Amino acid sequence: MNQQPWVVSPTLFVVQMAGHAMRDAGIANGDLLIVDRSKAPAPGDVVVAVLDGELAVKRLVAAGAHLVLHAENPAYPDYIPDDCAPPPIWGVVVSVIHALRDGEYPSPPASSSPPSPSPRWEATA
Repeated sequence: MNQQPWVVSPTLFVVQMAGHAMRDAGIANGDLLIVDRSKAPAPGDVVVAVLDGELAVKRLVAAGAHLVLHAENPAYPDYIPDDCAPPPIWGVVVSVIHALRDGEYPSPPASSSPPSPSPRWEATA
């Protein structure tokens, strides 16, 4: 995932998908994701999480008493937090923008400053 989110408002950001982990959810490599950091994540949401210091896009899934970050592509593993700890959710994806022509996305605004990759909340089971 592109590590330089565009700041749209204090809680809305645009990030660019990198990779194919969410292809079966209709999210393709290069798609632009609108992420809302003010929304509380719920099972079934597509979320941006902080995994090993990087942003990753996964679906939040309830698995028994804990939450799992599920890739929507069988070639990618799910992320199961150690000791059933809640996954570090950075924001909830609320919309996806697909380019109609390959590679024709606008450039981020020059004044955009990336937010901290630290999670805003910890999801609870």
